[in-house]
Amino acid sequence: QEFRSHFGSSPHLQDLALLNLLCLTLVDSAMTLLKAIIVAVLGCVAAHDVRRPSELLPRAQAEAMGVVIRGNSSKTSSHELLEAQEMPTEFSWCNKDGKSYCTMSRNQHIPQY
Repeated sequence: QEFRSHFGSSPHLQDLALLNLLCLTLVDSAMTLLKAIIVAVLGCVAAHDVRRPSELLPRAQAEAMGVVIRGNSSKTSSHELLEAQEMPTEFSWCNKDGKSYCTMSRNQHIPQY
């Protein structure tokens, strides 16, 4: 009776309406099944997700082993430990102690086909 009120008395339209309702029901059932499968798979993955223990020691344990944590610096800067040195007034790789370490300038950006 419900189909007749919506689709008239045509048997063809009633068959189409029933087919449409069947398809919607199948799609809904398939989605429910797919959701259940995803939950089952993800649940298994989560159950087998065994992580390695951290290789970093907790701060208290590191300090108990004698590690002194000073942050990212030391008491005396390495620049202060270096002595000042005289720099040469002239320098060239083309004449370093009487030897040339220079090579011929070549344009390497021109493609050679």
